[in-house]
Amino acid sequence: MLELLMLIILVGVLVGYFLFLTDTILGSNDLATSTRACEKIFDIIQAHAPFGAICYDLGCARGFFAMSLQKRIPHLRVYGIDNHRIRIILAKIRGWVHQSPTVFMRGDFFAINLSEADVVYAYLLKELMPELEKKLREELKAGAVIITNTSFFPYWEPIETIVTYPAEERFEKLFIYKKGEPHQALFS
Repeated sequence: MLELLMLIILVGVLVGYFLFLTDTILGSNDLATSTRACEKIFDIIQAHAPFGAICYDLGCARGFFAMSLQKRIPHLRVYGIDNHRIRIILAKIRGWVHQSPTVFMRGDFFAINLSEADVVYAYLLKELMPELEKKLREELKAGAVIITNTSFFPYWEPIETIVTYPAEERFEKLFIYKKGEPHQALFS
């Protein structure tokens, strides 16, 4: 029995190294949201998303944030999108194991219609933000809340900025936007 447990742990470690190497070699990124940032984001969404709101996690990686959001606020319909096949497979396995209703899709979120979204979360590379800003301004309905982590939109002024780690102000700073709303704080 102990040998089987050790084998499972060893396989898990090897799979983790394999995923890290594939992400590194293929130039993909797997940006994990910290627990502290998750708590702040969950509070914002809890306070402002209507019952049954549709939430998208763009670049969801292995699905940790999306599933944690679904668990914390079960009435949401949460969708995780990532373009990396292995990460989406792992997210789907994690969802199946935890019996989560979170939906994970492999694809290019620039090609997916987000017009029904009430909330969009993105922890993405800075280079993607101008194109994402344009897409969200064109597609999202009025009142939709957008939360970005660390990277921000170049032309869209956030209605609020939250520093999650005051000692490291640039680490996981959250930028909150609301489509079609004047500049007002959502969460203090």
